Amino acid sequence: MFFTDLVWFLFSLLGGALAIVIAERFARRGYVLFARKGLHMVAGLWVWLAAVQFETWIYAALIPLVFFIINFALRRGGELTIDRKVDHLGFIYFPLAILLLIFFTWNPAFMPSFSNAVTYHLYRIIAILGAVTLGFGDAFATLIGRGARHHFHLAGKEISIRGSIAMFLASLISIFLVLRLFGGFSLESPTMYVATVTLALVATIFEAISKRGIDNLTIPIAVAIVARFWIFKV
Repeated sequence: MFFTDLVWFLFSLLGGALAIVIAERFARRGYVLFARKGLHMVAGLWVWLAAVQFETWIYAALIPLVFFIINFALRRGGELTIDRKVDHLGFIYFPLAILLLIFFTWNPAFMPSFSNAVTYHLYRIIAILGAVTLGFGDAFATLIGRGARHHFHLAGKEISIRGSIAMFLASLISIFLVLRLFGGFSLESPTMYVATVTLALVATIFEAISKRGIDNLTIPIAVAIVARFWIFKV
């Protein structure tokens, strides 16, 4: 267990550092938005991989903690092009969101006393759902919604209709794949379809009303809370 977790810990650190280096290369060539959202997708996939590979939650939690510290230090030093051209803290919020997801869903201290193998699996699913809705839903909302002509206003924020549709559809597909492939839900399961639509709507709403990068926190946390207490009730 220790050796396996240590190997995946080191692999994750190296992979995360490589992803930032590659993203920075793209950012310096003018593809800042593409680079930022690419990191979103990589982080979302990492949580899915971590749920499968890490046996001890604390090793998984150390990865976003390390990158939270690194991102904070790099932002203060103004070292990264990928973060220098934005006026919010989304680059810091993302690893913090993943850290909170892992800490509160994979940590046995926050699981009910009746926990069993099924419950543990559901808690890992909850973290993945929060991560992929942010990693893919928010990324596609920004990339597809950029430059859109049709907007509406919600909570004092101008929202792209095209971006919101992209957010919903990307979240819908991501959630469905997680529940089907990792969750093992049957295609005949009503819970899977209710969860898919409900959580995609929650993610879309919080993406629409959240400002200045705070959606990197609100989307995954809102999705995880709804998934735990209303969908799975664990």
